[in-house]
Amino acid sequence: MHARRLAVALTLTLAFVLSTSVTAVAAASPVSGPTRTVWLTPVPPPTLPPTPLPWTGAENVYRTGTFVTQDTDYWCVGASSQMMLNIIEGKRDSTSATQSALMSYARSHEIEPSSKPGADPRGWANTLTHAGAGPYRDYSFSSMDAALAFAARRIRLTGKPVGLTVGFGSHAWVMTGFVATRDPATSSSFTVGAVYISGPLYPRQVAKLGYFDLKPDSRLSHAQMAEVFLPYRESEGLSSWLGKWVIVAP
Repeated sequence: MHARRLAVALTLTLAFVLSTSVTAVAAASPVSGPTRTVWLTPVPPPTLPPTPLPWTGAENVYRTGTFVTQDTDYWCVGASSQMMLNIIEGKRDSTSATQSALMSYARSHEIEPSSKPGADPRGWANTLTHAGAGPYRDYSFSSMDAALAFAARRIRLTGKPVGLTVGFGSHAWVMTGFVATRDPATSSSFTVGAVYISGPLYPRQVAKLGYFDLKPDSRLSHAQMAEVFLPYRESEGLSSWLGKWVIVAP
């Protein structure tokens, strides 16, 4: 009995030391790089995707308090990433410091360094993955319907939002939900009739850039999406994105 008590005590002591060490390492953030400050977040181990809720004809993972407005004309990827992390992690972080760090990481992890002030889809996906929301990837499709169908399926299966590159790839929106003719989790033949989106420029619109974002969690019909979700034509980035509908999905 004495030996057993001693073994238990040693086990508890070792567990405490290990947990303390992990906490200390996780707290070492941010870390300064050679040219910019890069925000580091401990990435949790992968988890099994959630079991989809009973199908009702629609799904929406948006939560009140998760919306974030971008702080500058060009930080749409940073703000959209912040929104997506809020939804996934159950947070309400709207701080400029977080948005700035996310934007900085996205710009430093693009396909290649860019002279433009924004960030490309690869940088966006890399940021979400690094921050613990992922894995996320950028995907391109030959039609809007194919892109929205894939986005709906990923939302349905993972319970996580999807990023859309709208305005010919010049702006970022967050897609949190959709309405479909069949359950994307069980059917490969369905049509997305409407989507729920949040645009980070709301309520500060930037007319000079041609952007106008509706209030958070707005529902847009298929026809309305066709006016804004357009083929990618940004000159910098992957050639495989050009002329395609590009999204960032889990």
